[in-house]
Amino acid sequence: ALHRFGDISIDSIKRGDIESLLQSHVDHGVYMVNAMLRCLKALFNHAIDSSDLDIKNPCLKIRLFAVEKRIKYIPTDEEINTLLQACTEPQRRLIEFIRDTGARVGECLRLTGKDITNVEVTLYTKKSANSNLTPRTLDKPDCLVGQTYAPDTKVFGEWTEQPKFL
Repeated sequence: ALHRFGDISIDSIKRGDIESLLQSHVDHGVYMVNAMLRCLKALFNHAIDSSDLDIKNPCLKIRLFAVEKRIKYIPTDEEINTLLQACTEPQRRLIEFIRDTGARVGECLRLTGKDITNVEVTLYTKKSANSNLTPRTLDKPDCLVGQTYAPDTKVFGEWTEQPKFL
């Protein structure tokens, strides 16, 4: 802002000047421009309050730029089957389990033999970052039928962290 406006009095900066500055940075991305607007609002508020100025914040009624929300892509069954053909056996088992249960990757990596019975699977997830694990029970998926695991064995023990191939 200083580079754009130069050494001028704070009360000579108008809303149009701020809008023009923001518009000139749109090609850097909407998130950056919105962050810039937040900073400018806070900077003007601080200057006005700390110096007891009798001016209006030129950023006051400028709205944040709209952020485009994208719908997540959901692959078709044909695309999933094509992917499964290119995977290794451990990768295939994990993807089939996710496909059949709708489980999150973290739930899969926590799954142990004691969580699997003859008819159902219990998955554990955190509802927020610092919450306890919450169980949810599902019908046993076809990809686990005929498989047996020791109670303390992780079903997807090949990975200790998020699988990179996903």
